[in-house]
Amino acid sequence: MLCEIFRDSSGLMRIRWHCPFCRHRWDFHAADVDEIGFFVVHHLVNKHEMNTAALLTYDADLAGAIQEYQGGVH
Repeated sequence: MLCEIFRDSSGLMRIRWHCPFCRHRWDFHAADVDEIGFFVVHHLVNKHEMNTAALLTYDADLAGAIQEYQGGVH
């Protein structure tokens, strides 16, 4: 999953994720890095109807986020 790291207008470090399939993007605070995968999975499942196999093909590192999204980890 490709993300961009940048400083916002107040100088805080942010992480930006761009959907590779649409124009959607999210800007996260650097402190939220552990949550990015969950939101990426949520977007790809709901907006692009991706199943587990497709998500893992997109990025195998999302396995933990997929499990969390499906209710396996809290």
